[in-house]
Amino acid sequence: MKVAPLFVTSLYVAMAGVMMPLSTVAEGEGSLGEFPEENSADGAATWAMPHEDSQDETPDETSPDEPPTGEDPFAPDTDPPATTDPGDIEDPVANILELVTNTLGGADALLNMRFLQVMTTGEAEIEYEDTTPDEVGNAASFERNYTIDLFEGNVRIDELTVHEFEALQFFPPSFTTRIMQQTIGEQIGSKMFVPNGTMPSESVAALSHQLVFQNPHVLLVYILANDVFENITYAGLDRNDNAMLIVPDPDDIWPITMFVNTTSGFINKVTTRQAHPLVGDRRVTFRYFNWVIESEGPSPLLFPRRVRISNQNGKVVWDERRDSVMTPADVDMSMFEFSGSVDPDSFDAFAFYYGLANSLLFDTFDMTGFWFPWRVAYSDPQELAPGVTWMNAGTSASLVVEHADGLIVLEGFGSQFQTQLLLQAAGELFPGKSPTHVLQTHFHFDHSSGVREYLGAVEDVTLVIGDGTTEFWLDVMIAQHSIIPDSVETANVTNYDIVTVEFDQEQVLLDADGMVVTAYHTSRAEHAEDMMIFTVDVNATRILYQADLYNGGFGGTITLNGPQHLFDAMRDHSILTANCTSDVPLTIVSTHGIPITLEEALAELASLDVDVGCPAPADE
Repeated sequence: MKVAPLFVTSLYVAMAGVMMPLSTVAEGEGSLGEFPEENSADGAATWAMPHEDSQDETPDETSPDEPPTGEDPFAPDTDPPATTDPGDIEDPVANILELVTNTLGGADALLNMRFLQVMTTGEAEIEYEDTTPDEVGNAASFERNYTIDLFEGNVRIDELTVHEFEALQFFPPSFTTRIMQQTIGEQIGSKMFVPNGTMPSESVAALSHQLVFQNPHVLLVYILANDVFENITYAGLDRNDNAMLIVPDPDDIWPITMFVNTTSGFINKVTTRQAHPLVGDRRVTFRYFNWVIESEGPSPLLFPRRVRISNQNGKVVWDERRDSVMTPADVDMSMFEFSGSVDPDSFDAFAFYYGLANSLLFDTFDMTGFWFPWRVAYSDPQELAPGVTWMNAGTSASLVVEHADGLIVLEGFGSQFQTQLLLQAAGELFPGKSPTHVLQTHFHFDHSSGVREYLGAVEDVTLVIGDGTTEFWLDVMIAQHSIIPDSVETANVTNYDIVTVEFDQEQVLLDADGMVVTAYHTSRAEHAEDMMIFTVDVNATRILYQADLYNGGFGGTITLNGPQHLFDAMRDHSILTANCTSDVPLTIVSTHGIPITLEEALAELASLDVDVGCPAPADE
C-alpha cells in the first residue's frame, strides 16, 4: 500500500503541488462571492464561460464506455478494445501527449500554472441509496468555488449546498468553507450533520482525489513535471478513434486511461477504477465537454465548460458546469490558513488511503450532509432483554442476539472494518460464539457494506434479505475487491447461503429456548424495495429492529413518510393492533437512533405532529 507521496503531494514534491479552492462569500448574501474581474492588476489569465444556447452542453457520446464484461458485475476487466495496433503511430505516447499539451495551451503554460481557480454550479447524486440498486438518488445541488495551489499543496473550497436527499430537501441550504493543507483539513460551517472542525483524513483524501480528475490539467502537470513518459502505455485507438493512454496512478489506486481525440487534441474522458465497500472495484468515468479558451492572459489554457462523472452503470453521479476559471499568478495565501480549531495530529494514514480508494463514494455521500461511518468503535453495549444486546457505534447501531448455536447480527452496516470491530466486541461479550445469521434491513450501502465480511470471515453464516434485490446480492458476493481486499476476496469464498423473505411475507428464522426471531418484508416502505423489519420475542417482551423509517429518540427521520410506513407495516404484520397497541412490552430499535419504547415513540411522534394512524397518547 502506498500512502505517500500522494497524487497531490507528488506534484508538490516534484515541483508543483496539489489542487486547492478559493473564493469568498458575500457577507449576508445567499450565494458565493466572485473571483476578481478579468484583466486584474496582477495580469492573471481569466475567462468566463457564456451561457448562450449555442454552447453545446449535451453529452458527447462519440466515445461511450463499454458495458461491463467478464465475471465481475461491477467493473469491466479491460478498457474498450483497440482498433489500431500501437505500432501504427510512430512514438505514440510522445506524439499524443504533445498533441493534447499543445491543444490545451502548451507545456510551459501548464508547468507555470501555480493556481487554478474554478467557479462551478452543479448537481450530485448518490449511489445505492435509492429505491432500487440500479438507480441513483438526488444528493444536492451546489455552487462551489475552489482554488488549487499546485506548488504548496493547499486547497480551499467555498460551497453553497442545497440539500435534496429525501426529507433534507425541506431544510435550508448550508454554506461551508473547507481548507486543506496537503493531508490535514478543516471545515468551517456545518453541512447538515457534518460538523465544524477537523475533517476526517478519508474526507480530505477523497475530496482532493476527485478534484484531480475533475481537472485533467493536474494529471498533465504531474506527467510533465515528473517525466514519467516511459511508464505510460499506448493502448491503441478505441472504436471512435480516441487514442488511449494508460497512465500509472500516482496514488497507486488503479491505472488511469486517458482518451484523447486524435483530431481535436482534447481529452474526451478519463477512466479508472475505485473501490466501493459494497460493490468492490468499479469503473468511474470522468467526461469533459465544450473546451473553451481563456479570454485573457499571456499563457492561455483551455478548460472544459462541463464535467460529468458516471459510475459503472453509466449513471451520472456528478454534473458540474464551470461558470468561470482563472489561473492567477498570485493569490492571498491567507485564504489557506486554518481558523485554529484543527487538530494537527489528526492525520490517519490508512484512513487517508481508504479515502483515496473510495473517493467518489465519500465525495458524493458528503453532499447528502453526512460523514460516511465506515469505521467507528463500539461503546457501552446494553442488554435490552435476555440475550438481546444493543451495540452502538456512534450514529449507527446493530443488535446482537445470542442463541444456543451462536449469534444473530442485525445488520452489516459501514464497511468490512466496521464488521471486524463488531466481531471483536461480540467475541468479548459472547466468548466462543460467532454469527450464524446476518439480517439485513435493506441494500443501501451505509447499511450493507459490512455484510460480505461476515460471510467471508465466519463459516456457515446465512444472509437474510428482503425480496427485490436477490440478484443484486448475488452480484455483490462475486464482485472483485482487489483495491481494498475483504475476507471474501482474500479467502476466495464461493459458497454462501442467502435466504430471501418473499414480498410482504414474514418468516420465522429462530424458534428455540423461548426465543423467536421473525423477519418481515414490507412494501409499505418506499425507501427501498427490499425493506425488512425484524422482531425478537423473548421473556414476554418484544424488540423490533428497523432502519431509516424512524430514528427513535431523535424526533424523526430523513426518510419521506418513514414513520407512517413503519407503523403501517407493524399493523400489516399484526405486530401492533389496529389501535397501535402491543400484547407485550415493545421496544423499537433503530439503526440510527436509540432504543425507545412504543409509548415513548408515540409520544415523540405526536409532539412533532407526525400522524402514524394511532390514537393520540393520553395526557399524564
